[in-house]
Amino acid sequence: MSLHTSAGTGTIPTATIELQHDEQTVCRDAATGDGPVDAVFRTLERITGIDARLEDYEVRSVSKGKDAQGEVLVEIVVTGRHYHGKGVSTDIIEASAMSYLKALNKVVADTQINEGDG
Repeated sequence: MSLHTSAGTGTIPTATIELQHDEQTVCRDAATGDGPVDAVFRTLERITGIDARLEDYEVRSVSKGKDAQGEVLVEIVVTGRHYHGKGVSTDIIEASAMSYLKALNKVVADTQINEGDG
């Protein structure tokens, strides 16, 4: 995942993300949001085509010092089902993106399993 965000006083928070879907397909998109994390989540939803509701968002430190790693835990709801993701990075926006993408990937995997049952 390649991630670029832009945010600050007097600017519109924007996220641009590039994901490699398989060995040859690269998906990229951008979106704005209420803040950089919201912009990241909206961009990931645009790329995946999944409309999710954020149910819970937690940030905590998993190490000490100025270069401490932050852990982000998310819970999303898609069509009434709950999915969780976790990301860890010294960059909390990157950790947020990783956790949301992991939750969205679980939605995709769940959908593929259910489609295989039908």
